[in-house]
Amino acid sequence: MLESVNPEEPLSRYILEKSYYRSSDNTVKPNAFMPPSGKNDVSVYRTASLSNEDIWQIGMTYVAQKRGMPLLGRAELIAYDAIAQGLSVKPDHVPHPRHANISGFPIDNSAKTRMIAVELAARSTLRLMK
Repeated sequence: MLESVNPEEPLSRYILEKSYYRSSDNTVKPNAFMPPSGKNDVSVYRTASLSNEDIWQIGMTYVAQKRGMPLLGRAELIAYDAIAQGLSVKPDHVPHPRHANISGFPIDNSAKTRMIAVELAARSTLRLMK
């Protein structure tokens, strides 16, 4: 089981909604990193040493199928990008050993949360399903 997250470790935020990216220029939108209402974290998966195929398989099995939605893509970033925003990346292990949460978003300050999401989106790379 994976323990503490290395700042250089790659993370993937799976994308199930078209509102999470711009197909016109293949960029991630801030919505992809906005925590669900009333929460202060965002689900990601730790992808170090995994093949591209394995990364997609985790997204299909543990995210898309679980929610009954198609897997459209993923936003990739490194843990440091979240840490630099004053957030933490905490291993969760549920529903998968590589699951983690980017935690520490302000719950009651949507403007600050939005600014953090803008920064994370800007630092991430979009990978779309083929």
